[in-house]
Amino acid sequence: MNTTIDGSRVAFLVADGVEQDDLTATWDAVERAGGIPVVVSPERGRVQSMRGDQTRDTFAVDEQASEADAADFVALVVPGGVMSADKLRADAAAIAFTMAFAAQHKPVAAVCHAPWLLIEAGIAEGREVTSYPSLRTDLENAGAIWSTSMVVVDGLVVTSRRADEQFARRLLEVIRQSKLQSASSDKVARAGGPGGWPGRVARAIAVSNIRSWSAYCRPNVRRVSLRNPYWGVTA
Repeated sequence: MNTTIDGSRVAFLVADGVEQDDLTATWDAVERAGGIPVVVSPERGRVQSMRGDQTRDTFAVDEQASEADAADFVALVVPGGVMSADKLRADAAAIAFTMAFAAQHKPVAAVCHAPWLLIEAGIAEGREVTSYPSLRTDLENAGAIWSTSMVVVDGLVVTSRRADEQFARRLLEVIRQSKLQSASSDKVARAGGPGGWPGRVARAIAVSNIRSWSAYCRPNVRRVSLRNPYWGVTA
């Protein structure tokens, strides 16, 4: 599958203590696919990364979470790192920024400890997810369906135990499908909406694409919604 996302901005939401390998591996994959990675953090300046319990490099913050707009991005990636994830889940701006992606039906990806933030943003409930094993109880208590799989895709939510090649590949596939769906919606609008035969034809194409998208991202889910592919729908 073609996973080119030329010119698309992808937000990387991080705080001090972010796992460097989770950040850089996915960052590099987004760049290779033609995307533009952007560091977003609750604080200005630079964030300190870690590798295990050892400090590593620092990374410049491009945009502050309280000022960043989800509308300017095609997807959100939250890398792992227990310290980073713990800070983000307690930060109101980081939570609001994450919730905005869900509201706009855009992909959200979380690695390792980062699904903690999905709980606070109300995204985990009812979804199949994976994470660092110690988060299992927290996620299940929040209503999530915890999986032992290394990578899980549920609608527009991608979770992974680590930021490896499989995670990057699935993330890019979901971003590409999301962009195709958005393009279909734009075609409906340009065709004059649902009224008249051009609108009806365009809407039929869009609905077909959304059904394909739902089947592609959620092959084992019994509910699928044409109105909101982010949260899933009833067929």
